[in-house]
Amino acid sequence: MFIENYYTVLDFDKEIMGFNGWVEEELPIERPRPPKGAKTIIIIIIVCAVILVSAVAAVIIIKRRNSKLAKNLDLYN
Repeated sequence: MFIENYYTVLDFDKEIMGFNGWVEEELPIERPRPPKGAKTIIIIIIVCAVILVSAVAAVIIIKRRNSKLAKNLDLYN
């Protein structure tokens, strides 16, 4: 509670802690930013999902075509 009105500086690399001045206003809150390259990762995920859906659709279409061909082959036998 006694340090709530001071800026607190913590440096874990050098293992030091410091206090600086009296805080008259609250510090501005920074909004979290997405990590760099996040857009690239999202685009890669979307492209992979489209490829997967296309592959599944192709397999379904090929199976239906083969079943129709098998039925027509029975007619010729």
